[in-house]
Parts: sequence; structure tokens; C-alpha cells
Amino acid sequence: MTGVQTCALPISFILGLAMVAGMVGCDSDSSGRGRNNGLGDDPVRITGTVQAGPLNGATVVAEAVNADGTIGQTIGQAATDAQGAFSLALNSDSNTYTGPVVLRATGGTYVDEGTGQTVTLTATLTALLPNLSAFDQNNPSREAVNLTILTSFAAEMARSATGGFTQSNMMAANAAVNTALG
Repeated sequence: MTGVQTCALPISFILGLAMVAGMVGCDSDSSGRGRNNGLGDDPVRITGTVQAGPLNGATVVAEAVNADGTIGQTIGQAATDAQGAFSLALNSDSNTYTGPVVLRATGGTYVDEGTGQTVTLTATLTALLPNLSAFDQNNPSREAVNLTILTSFAAEMARSATGGFTQSNMMAANAAVNTALG
């Protein structure tokens, strides 16, 4: 066919472009209290959604990252509601943790938009918080954390980089997606 150009893009680029839609943030509970208000007694709360369509009944786990970039201890856990929303409070012994966090969602069901059938999620969706202490727990306009196939792609980019889930790898992976999607 003359006059028509085609462009074959690698799947990693295409998935990277889609990542910006699910970039992460953190939110406080409606009381306005949290780690950054100087009280230190209230749990740090991470809120957001898990999307493969709204994912009902998924388990969301927050995991600290060790200095060597590997996954450390679980520091919080929550379940999603029918809209895929979750509100996760860090465990009381983890309330002073300020480093990188990996969020993972497993299980749950969603309605397949193509067939209308309820489907059980068999994959793990992941999102990255490069620096928990950088999020202002008292900022009511803070974005929620979204766990999607796109944030999972950024997480895989960070995990497979030299050093694993380091803060710099997480930031670079998120930045690469932002740059790709402009």
C-alpha cells in the first residue's frame, strides 16, 4: 500500500505509555491526622483503587523495601470494596517507616467489559511509592494510589533494574512512564 506508513512499537513502549494513567500518590484519612502532623500516634493511611475494572474483594498488601532493593516485611493490609477502593493503615509497629513501599493486589473479582461475566483476577497488580515520607498525610488533595496493569509495568521496570526496588529505580521507572506519555 503506497502512501501509508506503519510504525511497529515494542510492547514495553506501548505499556509504558499507558502507565501515566495510574501513577501513584497517598492520602490521609478524613480526620486530617497522620504521621506528619507531629502526633505520631495515628496510623499512616494509604488509600486508592485497584482496577482491572473495579476489583471487588482483592487483598492489598503494603510491603517495606529493604536497603538492598528486595521486598521486606509486610507493613499493612486491606481489602477492596465493590468499587475497587481500599484504605490501608500501616501496622502500628511500622508507623514510623518512611522508605519505599511496594503495594500488591491479589485475588478479587471484576466484571469483564467484553462479556459481562464476573472474572477472578489471577495476576498480581503492583504500584510503587518511592518514598513514603515524601507524601503529606494532611494534604486533602493528595492523589490516591492506583494499582493497574500500567503501574504494574512500572513496578516490573524498577524490579528488573540493577538494585531492584530502590527509591531511585522506582522514581526512574515512574519518570520513564511519565516521559513516554508526555
